[in-house]
Amino acid sequence: MENASKALMMAGGILLSLMIIGLVVFAFGKINESREQSQRDADTAQALEYNKRFEQYNKKILYGSDIISAINRVEDYNAIEADEDSGFKPITIEINIINQIALVDRNWDSNYKDYTITSGLHKDPNDVTALKRIFNNIDRKTEELEGQYTNIGKLINLQNQYKYQLSSSNYEAKLKEYSIDKSKRLVDIENEIEVYKALSSTLSSFRAKFFSCEGIEYDNNSRRVSVMKFKEVNPD
Repeated sequence: MENASKALMMAGGILLSLMIIGLVVFAFGKINESREQSQRDADTAQALEYNKRFEQYNKKILYGSDIISAINRVEDYNAIEADEDSGFKPITIEINIINQIALVDRNWDSNYKDYTITSGLHKDPNDVTALKRIFNNIDRKTEELEGQYTNIGKLINLQNQYKYQLSSSNYEAKLKEYSIDKSKRLVDIENEIEVYKALSSTLSSFRAKFFSCEGIEYDNNSRRVSVMKFKEVNPD
């Protein structure tokens, strides 16, 4: 009888131990599950906050200036934040331009082929980078020309006002008043004015174009924006 009691006590002790171990394992699993859920919630909140920067371009009507902004934002992200090892892939941006914008056909036009905004689908990263380079080239060239005159805007107005009203010598003298280099020839001043107007028109024409966001795609793992698609549209 005494042996039976000891056996029952031992069995009860073993059962109690197993129950305690089971409770510890269960509690540990719940803690891990809670931590994992908290991490998932944090990752989701981070992805939602991150996506706001790009979802602001998810509109039916955008301007070309918005597209330039989106390109800059995507390229900044790809250069600084994208990290394949961490699961944050670079963003692909697709831009479908319907109507090409080229400089007017002048004698100097062949020197400015890098300033033509071509039509077609721009989706390859190198192609989009090249498109951004055109915008930068235009900005850089117009700033360079602005630096050669005290006020190029007034110079253009002066040209329009006096080109056919003054004698050749007086007209040249008027234009040279605004040139930093007083020895610059009249023909060079006029050519630079035409280049400046054409470049400014090219960029302003693109900025005024209408685009539509054709869709935004998300990475299945990181839930971050992975693809942005834009297409030029005609305003209603």
